[in-house]
Amino acid sequence: MLLGYFCDYTSSATYQTNRDTLFSSLSAGVNKYGYYSSSHGEDPDKVYAMVLCRADAELDLCRECINNATAKLGACPANKPPSGWGDFDPNDKEGIVWYDYCTVRYSSKVMEGIMAGDPRIYVWNDKHNVTSVQLEPFKTTMRNLLNNLRVQAVEGGTRRKFASGNAQGPDNYTIYALTQCTPDLSKQDCSDCLQGAIDNYPLCCNTSAGGRVLRPSCNFRYEVGPFFREIPGEGNNRTRTIIVIVASVTTFVIVLIVSISILLRKKNQGKPRMNVEFTESGDGISSVESLQYDFNTVKVATDNFSDANKLGQGGFGAVYKVISALNDVPNQTRDGIMLHYLITENVAERPTMGSVLLMFGSSSLALSDPSLPQFFQHSITPGTNESTQTVNEVSISELDPR
Repeated sequence: MLLGYFCDYTSSATYQTNRDTLFSSLSAGVNKYGYYSSSHGEDPDKVYAMVLCRADAELDLCRECINNATAKLGACPANKPPSGWGDFDPNDKEGIVWYDYCTVRYSSKVMEGIMAGDPRIYVWNDKHNVTSVQLEPFKTTMRNLLNNLRVQAVEGGTRRKFASGNAQGPDNYTIYALTQCTPDLSKQDCSDCLQGAIDNYPLCCNTSAGGRVLRPSCNFRYEVGPFFREIPGEGNNRTRTIIVIVASVTTFVIVLIVSISILLRKKNQGKPRMNVEFTESGDGISSVESLQYDFNTVKVATDNFSDANKLGQGGFGAVYKVISALNDVPNQTRDGIMLHYLITENVAERPTMGSVLLMFGSSSLALSDPSLPQFFQHSITPGTNESTQTVNEVSISELDPR
């Protein structure tokens, strides 16, 4: 829907040609945020143009609106100088048109980054007025809503400066409104432009239940019913962002776990397997690099864990003699070592399995005295300094693990 336009048709033929050439590229150049500015030609006939679509307009609707707007400006039947535009200069060779979903303007002057307050138009809803009783509360609610949306639009960034929302007014009125600036403006210029438009409210729509103030660099609109749609892609983008974040985190965790597993595997594969190596000398075993055996080696050395090779059982399990390494070890030495292991009360003080193997393989390794066993009892007779010791008889058959 056409809302209003101004145009200057006094320019030269070269300028008009440059303008029309520039117009032909505007709809294709607009981005998904509904904004585009460009220029064509050389001074003094260089033409600058800028387009702004309403933020809730789909890209196809935006481009259709731009094509209609450029056709209107290109076929301007005669000079249509704006009324109430004190700074209007015909030498600027400019024009502007407002449609429901877009604004298109051109000029011989640079427009990018410059706030333009004029010309401006007012559009109001002449079918629905607010009653005198409701008017002041309605105006207060509407102005507060517009000012809040002005603050939000200012923070919109360089792609889109737009905000929309609603507020509950008197007599169950729900007031819907939007504010928008061209995104090339600074925050301050956008705020000043919208504030000037809001201040013009009494000039356009004092008692109307809906209205708009449109300036070249900004505009606002309010109605008592919904009129804007969800910004294209904005709701879906939030969902996609959450999905992408969750997927990225999940992928990262999986990759991290796999990487750590591979590194640990390579690290373990890089380590040589340490086997027990006995170097025999006159005294037996002189060095042991490691006392770790695999299961098959132990199985063979104990004759498949034969009871005939079982020497006893302590807190850590059964102890077997190793056939290949211990054939020459006297039985008395073996028995002494195992008794030392089995009767020592404190587990930490018992010989380690590595020490046991060394004892079996060495004739020069002495055993330390074992600590008192759990079944060793002390009794002290009252009135004397001497203690009486009683040793219980011991049976070492099939002891259960502690």
